[in-house]
Amino acid sequence: MASPVGHGLMGVALYAASVPRRRAMHAWGWLALCVGFSILPDFDFVVPAAAGRIDWAHTMHRSLTHTVFFAVGVALVWFVVARIVKPHSRAARVGVAAMIFAALVAHIALDMMNEDTKAPYGVSIFWPVWDKSFYAPIGVLPRIEKLTYADIVSLHNVGVALTELGLFGGLILVVVGVRLAVERLRARRRAGAAAVEAGGHMS
Repeated sequence: MASPVGHGLMGVALYAASVPRRRAMHAWGWLALCVGFSILPDFDFVVPAAAGRIDWAHTMHRSLTHTVFFAVGVALVWFVVARIVKPHSRAARVGVAAMIFAALVAHIALDMMNEDTKAPYGVSIFWPVWDKSFYAPIGVLPRIEKLTYADIVSLHNVGVALTELGLFGGLILVVVGVRLAVERLRARRRAGAAAVEAGGHMS
């Protein structure tokens, strides 16, 4: 699994890719949603480990919360509850549900790209229908050690978190740069179209 740092930064990248630019400095709820749901699947490890049962944590980890069925189910629950509790436009509900699904799937994708040197390998994304585990042929992200509580707070894991900070910090910068470039191109096209239209009216 990637660390909470890596998963959280992936949520920030999703936020940077999706939030309207004019609201980027004020959409804290959208940021919290992207980051929170990007981390959520690892609660299957965090909760039992925090309760003092790290053995249960290893048994439960990468099971139900790391499946496409969980991602679809959580997104659908959000869609239905949002409609009942505080009605929004259908487009708004679909947009939020899509972001929740994207954040949960991004979590699974990152865990599939870990450098797995110990079982369990990969992620059973279709569990319990199909137990087959899927993983990248080459591990891109370094593995988090979590066999014991001492492993969780080890210098190795600090190094992994710092590596993820560099990797995903760079990804966020790329996403922001691409969005700015696209928006500038669109602005130039709109300005050009407006100039052509104005010239047509003058003639």
